[in-house]
Amino acid sequence: GGSPGGGGVSPGSPSGPSAVSASVMLDQARADLADRNYASALSRAESILQSLATPSVNRGALLVAGEAAYGKKDYVLAARRYGEFLSKNGHDPAAPQIALALGWAEVRLGQLDRAQKTWAQISHVFPDDERAPLGLLLSAQAAMQAGDNRAAWQRLDDLVKRYPNSPSAGVGRLSRSVLAMKSGREKEAGPDLRELIQTRQFCAGYERHTVVEGLASGGADAPLIRVDGRNCQLLAAGSPPLQQFAEPFLNGAGDAETSPAVLHTLVRLGTEDRLWTDVQALSSDLVTGFPTYPANPTLLATVAGQAAADRQWPLVRGTYEQLLARYPSSPLKTPARLDYAESLLRTGSPTIAQSQLTQVAATDRSRDQVPRRLYLQGQVYEALGRPQDALAAYEELRRDHPRAEWTAESLLPRARTMDAVGQRQQARALFERILKGAEGDVYSEAAVRLGENLTADGQHAIAVRWFLTAAYLNPDSTWGQRAQLGAVRGLVATGDRATADAIYRRMEASSATDPDLLSRARTALEAGN
Repeated sequence: GGSPGGGGVSPGSPSGPSAVSASVMLDQARADLADRNYASALSRAESILQSLATPSVNRGALLVAGEAAYGKKDYVLAARRYGEFLSKNGHDPAAPQIALALGWAEVRLGQLDRAQKTWAQISHVFPDDERAPLGLLLSAQAAMQAGDNRAAWQRLDDLVKRYPNSPSAGVGRLSRSVLAMKSGREKEAGPDLRELIQTRQFCAGYERHTVVEGLASGGADAPLIRVDGRNCQLLAAGSPPLQQFAEPFLNGAGDAETSPAVLHTLVRLGTEDRLWTDVQALSSDLVTGFPTYPANPTLLATVAGQAAADRQWPLVRGTYEQLLARYPSSPLKTPARLDYAESLLRTGSPTIAQSQLTQVAATDRSRDQVPRRLYLQGQVYEALGRPQDALAAYEELRRDHPRAEWTAESLLPRARTMDAVGQRQQARALFERILKGAEGDVYSEAAVRLGENLTADGQHAIAVRWFLTAAYLNPDSTWGQRAQLGAVRGLVATGDRATADAIYRRMEASSATDPDLLSRARTALEAGN
C-alpha cells in the first residue's frame, strides 16, 4: 500500500512498507518509460525521489527521472537529474551512459561548452569503457561546431591515439582530416583518409553524418546515437576505393563544408598515387557538385599540372577546359598555358594549340618559357603540315637558346623537318649525331628516318643496316614495324629476296603488325619478282 509519494510511512522505517512501495513504484515507472509514457514515468520517479527510498531505489529513480524528463523535452530537469546521478554515483557502471545523455541535454539547452566537457570527462573517469571513444568524438564534434578548433584537434588526436581500433576512431580520423582542410593544413588532411581507405572504412562518412546531424538538431535522439562501424564494402560495388569512399559525401552524408573538403583531399591522394581515372571522376564531381568551393580553381590547375608531368594529355586537356569554362577569372600562368597547348597538340587539335601559343607569345614578358614555346611551336607547325615554319622555330630555338633542355629535345624534330623540306644532307648528318647518344624510341625513330633518308638517295645497303638495327630493338613497336617495311624494300632493291621474304613472314606472323604496313611490304615483294 501507501501513496505514490509514500505518505503515512514512518520516517524511521526504511525497510517498512514505504521501501516496498517505492520499489514497486520504480518498477511501474520503468514500465511506463519503456512504453514511452514519459509523464507517468516522471511523476512516479519524482515521487520516489521525494520519499525516503533506499539508495539503490533512489539511484534507479534518478535514472528514470532523467530519461523521462528528456523524453518529455524538459531538458532542464533532465540535466539536473542526470547531474545529480553523476554527483552521487560518479563511478557507477551506468555513469558513462548517463554522462552521454547529460551532454545531449546540455546541447538541447544550448550549452555546447558544458556538453564538450561532460563528454570528454568519460574517457578520464572511465578510460576502458566502450563509450569513452564516443564521448571523445562527440566532444570534438561539439568543439568544431562551437568553433573551438584547437580543442577539437586535441580530442580527435586523443581519440585516434588511445582508441585506434574503435568504430569512433574511424569517424575521428575523418573529422581530423576535415578539420585540417578547414584550418588550411592541406598536407595533414591526406594521411587520415588514406588510412580509412586502406582499411576499407567506407561508412565513415555516413557515421560522421549521424553524429553531426545529431548535434545540429540538438540531439533529438541523443541517448540512442551510436557509431556502429557498419561494413560498407558493398557500398559502391565495383568502383575503385577512392570513389567508394567519396560516395557518402555525394549522397547526403556531408555538409557544404565537409563534402568539398573530403573530395578535395581525395583528389590530392589520387594525384599523388597517379590514379588518373579516379582523379578525373572526383574532380568532376567536386566542380559539378560544389562549383563555388573556393579552392576549385587552384586544385584543377594542380591536377592538370601533375597530369601533364605524367603525360596524361586527355586528362590535362579536359581539366584545363573545365577550369577555363567554369572559372574564367582565374587566368593560367605561362607554364600552365604551355601544358594546355601541348595537351591540345597531343590530343589532335593543333589549330587550337596554335592559338594558345600565339597568346603566350603576345603576353609572356619573361624569357624562361621561350625555349619550350618554340619547341611546341615547331611541333604544332609539323602537325599542321608546315615544315618550313617548323624548321624556322627549331632554328630560332637552336640559335637563341643553345643550352636549353628543349634545344636538345628539338634535335630529332629539327632533323625530321630538314628532311621534309629537302635538306637531306644536313638532316642525315644530324640523324647520325643523334644516334651517337640516343636510346629508346628516339634512337629507333632516328635510325628509321636515317634509313629512309639513305633510301631516298639510293643507298639501300647502308639503309638496310639501320632498318635492321631499329627492327631488332623492338620489332612490334611502331618504329620497329616501319623499320621492317624499310628493310624489306631495301633488301628487294639489293637483290636479297630470301632475307626480305623472311622479314615479311615475321611481320605476317605478328598480331601487332599494322595491316597497312604489311600490305606495303607485300607490294614491295611482288614488285621485286
